[in-house]
Amino acid sequence: MSEITNKNKILILIQYLLGYLVVYPILLGFLVSFVYKIVGKDLSYEIQFLFYVVFLLYFCYLCKPLLMDLFNAVKTRLLPILKITGKNLLISYALNYVINIVLMMFINDTSSANQIAIESQLITSPILIIFVSVVFAPLVEEFVFRGVIYKYIEERKGFWIGACISSFLFGGMHVFFSIFSFNFMDLIFAFPYMVQGFMIAKNYHETKSFLGAWLLHFLNNYIAVTILLLLR
Repeated sequence: MSEITNKNKILILIQYLLGYLVVYPILLGFLVSFVYKIVGKDLSYEIQFLFYVVFLLYFCYLCKPLLMDLFNAVKTRLLPILKITGKNLLISYALNYVINIVLMMFINDTSSANQIAIESQLITSPILIIFVSVVFAPLVEEFVFRGVIYKYIEERKGFWIGACISSFLFGGMHVFFSIFSFNFMDLIFAFPYMVQGFMIAKNYHETKSFLGAWLLHFLNNYIAVTILLLLR
């Protein structure tokens, strides 16, 4: 399998960690305000959707080797990868169940700011948040945290260090915006995301394919969004 070039790895990290998490949200806010002044209409939904589509396509281009690995695995090793993924999905849910019990015992809450935001956006912008949660996030986040960060460290330091570091960053990303709102209590919810990130790295390691990483992330998000929609 061909590898992502070092140049593209650097672009991926810069575009995601600096662009997606910091710069682009600010620029999108200015763009929405500017468009509103010009046309007199709130096009924030359309602008956000376009941004996510373009960003996803750009990352698919940068991470073409990972996509090729995914497609090849679907054609040649789908059944064994499904079996391993199913096992790790059940383990992931069991771990999350224990974590939720602990969170309820100590802080009487199991919902992060990220989770609350998703639930709210499912009401106001259902198509957008479904696209972001089920299509955009499983691919883009796996490109970054498993395809680049985990794989780079794993090849040099082994599975455990690669899985732990990439999972720590994965968990921190999901509570990143709570820092700016001074909601420091929300940082405790990074832990469940870290566990999820570790299980995804474990699935990547055991399946020996990017399909394993993407599939576990996709199934987790798909099931979570489906449950939220059914409970509306």
